[in-house]
This record gives sequence, C-alpha cells and structure tokens, in this order.
Amino acid sequence: MLAEEGLRAALHGLVGRSDLPIDLGYDLSRTLSPTVETAAYSVVAEAVTNAVKHSGAERIGSRAAAARTRWGA
Repeated sequence: MLAEEGLRAALHGLVGRSDLPIDLGYDLSRTLSPTVETAAYSVVAEAVTNAVKHSGAERIGSRAAAARTRWGA
C-alpha cells in the first residue's frame, strides 16, 4: 500500500489493523521521498507493534510531522 498510495494511506491502514485504538495525527503538506516514507512507516509500525506487545496501553498516539532540517558538517 505504501508504494501505491503513499505514507498517509499506509498509516491509516496500520491504524485499521491495530489491536489498540490509535490516535493518528498527520501534518505533512508535501510528499516525501519513497526512502523517507518507507523509513517513517517502518518506525511507526515497529512502535505500534512494541506498544501492543509490551506497554499495557489502552490507546496509542502517533503524529507524523515535518520540521525544517539543516544538513551539513
């Protein structure tokens, strides 16, 4: 789903498949590179998996947002 429909749709799919309710915030106004979208999805999916397995939580919160980043050495 990620490659075909993008990060927003993939994250909403993850929400729909979760064993716990997820409050998902999505505040990205631009499309990210496929590499960044894949990494972001993987991080959120792993965090959700860990929360379901180990936290004892009744609800999960996740927010996707971008900040200006300065790269360099």
